[in-house]
Amino acid sequence: MISGEELIRKVTHRAITRLLCSVFSIPYSVFEGNKVYYQPVFTRCSMKTKTLKSLRVGYERPDNLESIDIDEIHNIGVSEMQFLDFLKDSSAKKVDPRNNLSYSH
Repeated sequence: MISGEELIRKVTHRAITRLLCSVFSIPYSVFEGNKVYYQPVFTRCSMKTKTLKSLRVGYERPDNLESIDIDEIHNIGVSEMQFLDFLKDSSAKKVDPRNNLSYSH
């Protein structure tokens, strides 16, 4: 039997994958997390702390990134941290904002 924690993880991963497939206009069945490139976009809130504003994501190429607003992430029922953890766990590649080159964690 599957644990409650494992069930939540699976549902979360499925929701994130479906959102990314929608953004990339690809079928769910062909999605591969290691082909995702991402670039977090932060803003400063009133207490001068960094807060995630949006994520720029691309599939197979780091030079054509689409933006996912933080509200879209919240609308699928996941937190910023869950989304970023999913990307890391999926071996997605983070894009360096200074030169749009990807690098591994």
